[in-house]
Amino acid sequence: MLELNKLYHMDCMEGMAQFPDKYFDLAIVDPPYFAEANLHYHNGGGVVSGTGVRRRNYRKSSAWNVPDNAYYEELKRVSREQIIFGINYFVFNGVPPGRIVWDKQRAGLIKSFSDGEIASCSLIKSVRIFRYR
Repeated sequence: MLELNKLYHMDCMEGMAQFPDKYFDLAIVDPPYFAEANLHYHNGGGVVSGTGVRRRNYRKSSAWNVPDNAYYEELKRVSREQIIFGINYFVFNGVPPGRIVWDKQRAGLIKSFSDGEIASCSLIKSVRIFRYR
C-alpha cells in the first residue's frame, strides 16, 4: 500500500487500486476534462498570475486521459465523500446533486476561459457559490 504524505508520479487508477475501501474521508479532485488542453498546451499566459502566484513552464504530458465512469466508481470506493471539480464536463453515473460553483469574478476578461468552475460535492444536497479571484 502507498504511504500518505508522500508524492507519487503515477496513474491515479493504479494508485487508488492500492487503497482499501473508504480509506479516505474526503477526496478533492480536479481531473482533466478535455484532451485538447494538452494539444494547445501553454503556461497560462504569464510568469506570475494576477494573484501573485508564480507559474512554471510545465511540460506537455504524453498522456492526457479524460476519466470515465470507472474512475468515478474507484474514487467512490476509496473515499467516503468526494468533491469533483469540472463536473459539468463529465458523464458519471450516480453523482450526488450537491454543487459548488466557483465564481472566478472575471466575467468576460478572457474570452477563452470559463467565468467559473462547477464541482460536485457529496457533502451537500444544494448549490453553494464561492467567489474568489
